[in-house]
Amino acid sequence: MSNYNSSYLKGWGAMYPPEELIRFVNFIPKYSNLNIQKSDVVDLGCGIGGCSWFLANNFRHILAIDNSIEALKKVPKVMSYFNINKKKITTRLMDFKNFQLDKNYNFIIDNRSLYNQSFSEFLKSFKYLKSKLNKDGLFFTSFFGKKTSIIKQSEKVNNNEYIVKRSNLKIGGRQVFVGSNTMNKYFKNNGFKICNYENILIFRDKLLVEKHVYYLKIS
Repeated sequence: MSNYNSSYLKGWGAMYPPEELIRFVNFIPKYSNLNIQKSDVVDLGCGIGGCSWFLANNFRHILAIDNSIEALKKVPKVMSYFNINKKKITTRLMDFKNFQLDKNYNFIIDNRSLYNQSFSEFLKSFKYLKSKLNKDGLFFTSFFGKKTSIIKQSEKVNNNEYIVKRSNLKIGGRQVFVGSNTMNKYFKNNGFKICNYENILIFRDKLLVEKHVYYLKIS
């Protein structure tokens, strides 16, 4: 957690949502009959609120969770910058290894946050969050694939888990990099329906980044 706090104190953190999350919100009516304007949503690993303000423009209320107190301190400023009513968002300091949600949600958002743990903990998080997803609800999740260049410079723990050195791109630590075939099998064997999948390859600071993006429902 100290790496996160020191990074956020130095100005780290995204102010805007990624394109894949914007697409997800636009495509919700294709995969769910739930009314998003009457729905609450969980933003996992919200950081300074770069996705939270966008979600607040579309959903009724946002529960924004992060394990960095320094990141959460900046969320109100980001909400104010984008003219978002602060009553539409609740922030909560919580570690993914021990986090608990006090109710079920229609929509759950994981924009590259759950992967910051061991592979076994990563899979355990999906099982828990499935239990907190309402019928016909959607779970957006995004995480990195094995084509991501930085794993070549990282210490391999197992086939899907690496110790990443801290850099300008990565806070570092134990992180998951996994193939889509592994996750497709896991989701189908654990009660998830894959509504949509995107494989995104981009270059960032001359390094290749592979992102897996899933829209999941309870099967």
